[in-house]
Amino acid sequence: MSGTIQKLREVKDEQEIAILKKSTELAANGFKALLEFVQVGQTEREVSNWLNNWMLVHGATKPSFDTIVASGYRSALPHGSATEKRIADGDMVTVDFGYFYEGYTSDVTRTFAVGDPGEKMREVYAVVKQAQANMFTAIKSGANGQEVDKAGRDYITEKGFGDYYNHGSGHGIGLEIHEGPNLGARYVDEILTPGNIVTAEPGVYLPEIGGVRIEDDLLVTESGNEILTDAPRDLIIL
Repeated sequence: MSGTIQKLREVKDEQEIAILKKSTELAANGFKALLEFVQVGQTEREVSNWLNNWMLVHGATKPSFDTIVASGYRSALPHGSATEKRIADGDMVTVDFGYFYEGYTSDVTRTFAVGDPGEKMREVYAVVKQAQANMFTAIKSGANGQEVDKAGRDYITEKGFGDYYNHGSGHGIGLEIHEGPNLGARYVDEILTPGNIVTAEPGVYLPEIGGVRIEDDLLVTESGNEILTDAPRDLIIL
């Protein structure tokens, strides 16, 4: 695919936006349903399989990547595919998933706790949530990918966790799970435009302890942005 076509695809038309709103709504509803299922003793793979089945039953056609379910110490792995590890009391659980609906994908991450995760992980969660809120403010027409990344990353660094945020802050979605524009320290030349739909996904990962990532999908508008994924962002303790 040529770079010209890729660039054109970054700006969605009204029909594409309507489908993406349905796709992201379906993903948010899938997460809400998952919260009624998860409990201590289940394996990460059980959780992943349950979510996959729910999404397909409710209108998704297929996943856009292997669903990530990472619990306890494994939640410190940004891309920890689901395993046979069982969820234990006090575990943080990160679930990262995307599903196609009428050809367009979503990309959502939520981290929640099964039992009390302890003071440190509560602190980490609060820092990541505020970093994402800072990114929400920065996501607007005319902003570049570096500025949006900086809005979240600087806050995480200020709170002492900068060394534990080791990936980019977001990317476009659409017909593929990774499209432009990208949000990261290197992307000063990638300018947000109305019609872009991008993820905002800051994270903090403490080795052998646990991690937190919160990811939402946003539509860039003339006046700012519209958050398309309405799954809860407060720390949920099941």
